[in-house]
Amino acid sequence: MTPGSLMALVEDNVRHYENILTGLQTTLSKATAQDMLLTQDTIANLRRIEAAPIEHPALDQQVRHALQERQQQESKYRAQLAEVENDIAQLVSEFRALVNQREQRLPQLWQAHILHPDYTSLMRQGQDIIQARQRLQDSLAQLIEERDKKMPAYETNPFYVYLRTRRYGTDDYSRGRLFRQCDDWLASKVNYRENRRNELILRSMPDSVATLVEAHNARLLTLDEQNVANWAKAGGGLRADATTLRRTLLAKQIIAAKTRANAAYDQLVLFIDCEDSYTQDIERWIDAQLGNHSIDDILEMLVNECPEHSNTLNQYWSKLADSSNRVEGLEENVDKALEDYHHAKELEWGLRTLREEETDCGEQCTCACHRDENFQGQCPCVYDDERYYTYPPELDCTGLITGYMKRNLALDDLMSLFNDQRLSFNDQVPEPATTAPGAATELSSS
Repeated sequence: MTPGSLMALVEDNVRHYENILTGLQTTLSKATAQDMLLTQDTIANLRRIEAAPIEHPALDQQVRHALQERQQQESKYRAQLAEVENDIAQLVSEFRALVNQREQRLPQLWQAHILHPDYTSLMRQGQDIIQARQRLQDSLAQLIEERDKKMPAYETNPFYVYLRTRRYGTDDYSRGRLFRQCDDWLASKVNYRENRRNELILRSMPDSVATLVEAHNARLLTLDEQNVANWAKAGGGLRADATTLRRTLLAKQIIAAKTRANAAYDQLVLFIDCEDSYTQDIERWIDAQLGNHSIDDILEMLVNECPEHSNTLNQYWSKLADSSNRVEGLEENVDKALEDYHHAKELEWGLRTLREEETDCGEQCTCACHRDENFQGQCPCVYDDERYYTYPPELDCTGLITGYMKRNLALDDLMSLFNDQRLSFNDQVPEPATTAPGAATELSSS
């Protein structure tokens, strides 16, 4: 499982739930329009009953005309959205094909890189330095232990400390003849000169060895930088070919198309939520025809006052109730589908955020996210799926996504798995026969 194929799985999961949501929203919008038309038809039928308090007969045609215009306008936005979605599907398909090509070529380039004599030489040098450094670190630990064990003897001898404070035996020592004779006698008693030499060795040896360890670390860093430069040169052809530019352009087109799709959906959702101007006019005109009553109140009144029409009125009542219940049921289904869609989107952006944290675009990237720290939009960087690792087959990414959508796994659980279970190209480097197990782990190769 490559990073690109995992992202495709996550995106397809979002698309699946988006299609479910779109289908339910379309059904709900049609049901809402049918419910308003049924209400107007019922009002028109009730107008034939003399006792019915129905007003403003001219509004009947206005409601019907508005329903037609509403349907036409909604269909227009749906067509716009469908056209943009089709563009997005084509762009994403081409983008994924390019990502797949690059993900097939990257391991090939990597294998050629690690088989190159320069790589082998750098790794062997690194392993030798690591082994030598380990020996130094072991010696350093022993020297520190020996120093800490022996130093109290030097610090607790008052005569020795007195002579050391006087800087006896150094060029800075300056005393009169009598005091010098006394200090010479005292130094001979505590064997000062030899003990002072041993103390200085105890103090200096750990620092000397630590300096050697740092020198080995610096050498390892130099080797690592050289190896990175060699890999950059080996993969430079892939990063500079025409597919790189095409992939970046496709990412920009995908972002632009999704922006257009969001704009079309923002218009469409007004109709789905009955917040469009047509629906508001229709509801206002229906209310005007009913006066200060609801249609249920009028039906109940007419059943009592006009028993000869009770069968017909009860049919109207039943149809309106069925229509209202259907709309309410669809609204609940849409809410559930919208929740699932948002849940799927959270997974997509969780993975993109994880990728963003490990992305180093380099100085050549001119995306807005690098120029403006407060940038909130999408950048082509987000679509950079070029990674030097894969995921093990046993991770079962499809099953994990399914478990996440069933709410059996939290987003943090998945992000931890996708972060911890990566199998980097470096993990697949064969170790030379002369290398001790694990000796190469500290010299990175990319």
